Amino acid sequence: MVFGMLVLAAAANLWAAPLHAGEVGPWHRSFEKAQEASRRSAKPIFADFKAAWCYSCYYMDQHILSREDFQKEAQGLVLLELDVDREEGRLLKEKYRVQFLPSYVLLDSEGKELGRIIGEQTREKFLQKLRLLTAPARKSVPKEELRALLEAGDLDAAGRLRRSLPSQAEDFLDADFNILSARLDLSLAARKKNAEAAGAALEVLLNLETDCRLAYDVYKAQELVLSLDAARRGTLLGLARARLEDLVEKRVFGKAEERCADLRSPVDALSDVYAGLSLKSEREALIERMLGMLKKTSAGIGSDRNHDDNLRYFLEAAGREESLDRLYPELARAYPVDYVYNYRYAKNLFDRKQAGRALEWIEKAERLCYGVNRLWVTLLKAKILDALQRRPEALRLLKRDIKAHANRFPEESARLRSLLEQWETSPR
Repeated sequence: MVFGMLVLAAAANLWAAPLHAGEVGPWHRSFEKAQEASRRSAKPIFADFKAAWCYSCYYMDQHILSREDFQKEAQGLVLLELDVDREEGRLLKEKYRVQFLPSYVLLDSEGKELGRIIGEQTREKFLQKLRLLTAPARKSVPKEELRALLEAGDLDAAGRLRRSLPSQAEDFLDADFNILSARLDLSLAARKKNAEAAGAALEVLLNLETDCRLAYDVYKAQELVLSLDAARRGTLLGLARARLEDLVEKRVFGKAEERCADLRSPVDALSDVYAGLSLKSEREALIERMLGMLKKTSAGIGSDRNHDDNLRYFLEAAGREESLDRLYPELARAYPVDYVYNYRYAKNLFDRKQAGRALEWIEKAERLCYGVNRLWVTLLKAKILDALQRRPEALRLLKRDIKAHANRFPEESARLRSLLEQWETSPR
């Protein structure tokens, strides 16, 4: 799962507009320029990997990175913003094996990783982690080394580190270490698609983990758990339900100062568990309760992008079409330089079999999109055109963007090519 696992009047002007709106510090948008600044200043590079569709990124921008306490810490850093929908951001994302957005990777001037922080964080936790990463003399602690390797996605190195520790080591008596160890087991099981091992690791995490991160562990294990036999699946889903209900009650609907930074994922994870247990009414009640809280805490559309996107997300989960028809145009007006809400509304309308209305909104998205997201927009527009009996036009559109972007974005271009080949071999 990604963290939230995710965005000018003209696409050519989009990159001139910073994603870190309203901030004091200068943000580089070129890795080469950031390296030059790092070499001159002897400061490490703070690389912020993000995307226009990443709701967690907006939370961090508004509640952490634009605040004075981060700006003070940033005086000792070279700041680099990397949009993973753009070519350089995509390449660096792959190079540094960034799996979650947002991810904040600390690098030296030669590009060697010094550590990272992933996902939404409360301000206190984020600044604490950042200070640990930038401390002049960092003590090597196996637990923190294991955490760093897991967050970097280096499972093999994490496994070697764990095997290197004697079984009587103090770390094995530490609850945090055992949580990280179980998370490693879960990641290895997911890589091997080993349902039994994933279930065993998840059971350990469900009995140990009390933090908001538990939602991501449930996400990672869920598909494999659902493939287990009915008895084992029921046991794990029942335990997950109890733990997530407690987490949601305390850290989503509880006191504001104790809430998770990411409110969506715990609710979403519990909603999925209810679905796995065929508890339809419980799922519906949970989503309605979340919508009630979001409406109660709203300061108005446009005041908090993360909050606005959570409202959109749960209205879609609830199937509230009339509310979405009111909200989507408001979101597009509130964030006029962004393709995302035009694209999402077009998709929502297309899924509702309203291709004619969807075309208007995908064309708005088309005028604002850029980089790899241009291919997502093209794919949806082609499907909309086809639904409107305009397949020749859709075919020309697919061919145009495959030719223009195949070398830069091969994976996404392959999806366009697959649809093109399907339509060319099965004419209407």
